Amino acid sequence: MPNTRKVAELPDVLQTTQEVQAQLESESRDLFVVNEVLKQEIPAPIKATGDVAAALERSEVIQSNLGVVAENLDDVNNVLAEEVARRKIAEKKLTETRADLADTKAQLANAKDHQ
Repeated sequence: MPNTRKVAELPDVLQTTQEVQAQLESESRDLFVVNEVLKQEIPAPIKATGDVAAALERSEVIQSNLGVVAENLDDVNNVLAEEVARRKIAEKKLTETRADLADTKAQLANAKDHQ
């Protein structure tokens, strides 16, 4: 079965990944704030025991993981941005080459007509 999904252009993909990265970073900051509030508001004896302690610890791990994922996504965005720039240059050169080829064909046709 052929893939019927529309293939996105790289600039669109880059824009999407940048938006996802911004949202991921925002959520990570929000989680940090929630964690800090919970640490301050939950009494120490409760905070240090059982499920609450495990939940706080897990929340901090998730927050750290989100930071790593955001950094990885930043690396991907940089590679995508470089590829977008490289392709723009290649497309410009291709357009110039096509124009040169058309000129050369016209000159050859003109030379044949004058023989």
